[in-house]
Amino acid sequence: MVCGDRKRIDTLTLNPYVTCFQDILLHGQDIRSIKRAIGEFSSDYHIFSDIGAHANDDIRRTNYAGWRSSGMASLTMLHRGIFNIHQCTKYEWRTGKDRRSQLGRGRVLWIKATTITGKKVNIINVYQATSRNHEQQERLYDALAKALGPTTDPCILVGDVNASIPGGRINYALPMHDNPTTTADHLFANFVETTKGTIFPPAQASWKKPLGGTKG
Repeated sequence: MVCGDRKRIDTLTLNPYVTCFQDILLHGQDIRSIKRAIGEFSSDYHIFSDIGAHANDDIRRTNYAGWRSSGMASLTMLHRGIFNIHQCTKYEWRTGKDRRSQLGRGRVLWIKATTITGKKVNIINVYQATSRNHEQQERLYDALAKALGPTTDPCILVGDVNASIPGGRINYALPMHDNPTTTADHLFANFVETTKGTIFPPAQASWKKPLGGTKG
């Protein structure tokens, strides 16, 4: 599994209450071996997962660092000392045609969680499509906004939305109205406004080139 890099495992040494991983590449879609490896490192977490297939034009279907990836997954891990795991469930948020088309499979993992003190919270782990796929981004935002509408319990949406807040991009070219990243940023801003969300940006760069260099 590509998700097995050291940084992801090191996250658990911080003993967080909630841990969310995205874009975990699979070989044979065997999520059990991934869960087992994490469980051997720490038994303090219950692991929820959602698996999806790559898009037809995704190069990772045929070659990723010399091997073929059969799909990708998102993982959400809840600490057993904080959450009543028996009252935490994976929620099917898609309806109608979005459910039939499997929109967001492997990209959105929605957990309806209850703490050991009885507080309820929705934890939504999102891995948005890249900025070159604006139509897919918009479809996902629209479907999530529709699902969030009737929700009354607090919601925490966390993950990689492949977009930035206004002025949040560092080491990028100056934005232009027709630039793919600019469009992605506008779609994200509209989603936040539509859902009346509050943004809590990370305290440090949230992305850097895998082989070193530029951060953003």
